Amino acid sequence: MRGKIAAIVNVAGVVDFNPPLDDALDVNAFGAQNLVATARDLGDTPIFHTSTCYVAGCRSGVTPERNTLEFPFPRADELEVSHWDAKREIAECIDLVQDTRRRVEDAPRQSHLLDEAKRNLERRGEPQRGTALADEFKEVKKRFVKQRLVDAGFERATFWGWPNIYTYTKSIGEQVLLGSGLRLCIARPSICLLYTSDA
Repeated sequence: MRGKIAAIVNVAGVVDFNPPLDDALDVNAFGAQNLVATARDLGDTPIFHTSTCYVAGCRSGVTPERNTLEFPFPRADELEVSHWDAKREIAECIDLVQDTRRRVEDAPRQSHLLDEAKRNLERRGEPQRGTALADEFKEVKKRFVKQRLVDAGFERATFWGWPNIYTYTKSIGEQVLLGSGLRLCIARPSICLLYTSDA
């Protein structure tokens, strides 16, 4: 297909506003990295990328378009811009995700979560041993990791000036694309509606 594709149209994205950080990164940031790699493999094919107008962040009033690489986050007029780098942000988020997954395996945390699993089973009148306990323990651990990743992602997003994890990771994705040097067009709709018809 190299040399035969006129353009790549990308409309993918995690649309939950505050998903776990790893889920948002997988689609909105790593997805942008994969998009760049695909465009290069196809012969530096131009990209039409769908983002969101809310990458502008928590700002009110008229918000003029600014070069995202020069004004990379909504609080760039009050925080030191040199502290931001999209690639470093991705790397730090990966480290944060890995650390969260490691922490759930700490002995004190395991003990606490096992007690929580037993309490859940007791409340439901289910056996607190065997397969029932193993399954509930697994679910409790999963919820612990998910909530910690939502909290961590939200903390990072709001620090830089975005209202949620979705807009934060969509902006990171934009910056990955803009930093690639590929020809591209970014659409920033305020809402996307999907119409279906039975006809």
